[in-house]
Amino acid sequence: MIALEDAFRSRYGVFLQQQARGLRWKSFIRAYLVHFDLHEAYPAIYKEFAGWIVQEGLKHSVCDVWKQHHQRFGLFRTDFSVEQMAAFFMGACASDWDVFIQKASMTGELAVSGYMRAVALILVQCAHHHPETAFRVIPFFVDENSGERRFAALRFRLIDALLLPWVDKKPPEKHQRDVQNWLLDQFGDLRLIARRHQWSGASEDAKAVMRKWLIGETLRQFFEIIDQVAHVEHWQYRKAFWLAYYDQGHIDDAWVIVGDDATRYARRSFGRNFTAGQLVSGRREKTHSVLLLRIGDYVFAEWSHNGKCRAWHKEDAACPTFGGMEYDADEFRTPSMKIVSDYNEDGIIHRNSDRYKWQPKLATFIHHHTGAKVSDHAYRI
Repeated sequence: MIALEDAFRSRYGVFLQQQARGLRWKSFIRAYLVHFDLHEAYPAIYKEFAGWIVQEGLKHSVCDVWKQHHQRFGLFRTDFSVEQMAAFFMGACASDWDVFIQKASMTGELAVSGYMRAVALILVQCAHHHPETAFRVIPFFVDENSGERRFAALRFRLIDALLLPWVDKKPPEKHQRDVQNWLLDQFGDLRLIARRHQWSGASEDAKAVMRKWLIGETLRQFFEIIDQVAHVEHWQYRKAFWLAYYDQGHIDDAWVIVGDDATRYARRSFGRNFTAGQLVSGRREKTHSVLLLRIGDYVFAEWSHNGKCRAWHKEDAACPTFGGMEYDADEFRTPSMKIVSDYNEDGIIHRNSDRYKWQPKLATFIHHHTGAKVSDHAYRI
């Protein structure tokens, strides 16, 4: 902040240029790199400092290494471009952090200096505009061996860079899986209440992409689990019904609450990549699980076994919440909306599934309240 004082800066510049020896310039260069910050108040000052370094500081032999780096990377360019340094990391250094900091002389406190933060920002932009480079950029931010994060304050920018390119298009399957798993490992499942703070600062569009990806993963895992632990006659028609809505992009959120049998199967099959709530109390059997879905402003609870499908408006006090870890089974039997007008009770019973008695009634309710519509043949087996 003292550099903002014009009088001080002027006198200090005269001192450096007239009296300072090489070691003083070396210290000044180090301070320039450590505290490098293009906050709106500073660019003119940093431009002035960069001019001093190039005109006088790099003349001293003790600063030869910085002279070489300036010639190679434009380290003290007055336009503050750091693209050459970013390209060096991903190119000649093959995104190897340890190799990079040694070759660029950015060890110790310089490794997390203001200048390196500026390089990190350029790499984030590169990942955003060229998504295929994502996994060449990530080692700049996370130590591959220890898992320690660097530039943690930029995590929301990194999250945005990894997800925003896919707002309006679908990524290659492997790329999606790799990015999704990396984000889950680093920041956890954003649907979990306890993990939401890790995603704070990321844009709503980026979080929406991640939720969309997780919906597909949630349904895939849930259907695989229930295929193993549920009765076929109970489940296959419900699975077909909700898959029809997912396939046409109508599911806006999904959360799974599993019973004991499903939990054991999920842990064996999916390990750490399975995130779900668990039925821990209330009227339940160990084989029972619940699929919680949101379409627009309406939430639907679908049982894997005997049990009504129920619906609530998301603002209803009785509406079950997404992202919890422990649930009472009776939460999914609380008073809910009337789905069929000529029924005397709420919800809808899955009676005569093979004759498609309940499906069109539930579809009519969904269309009337949310506008989402699928054709009858879409959910026929």
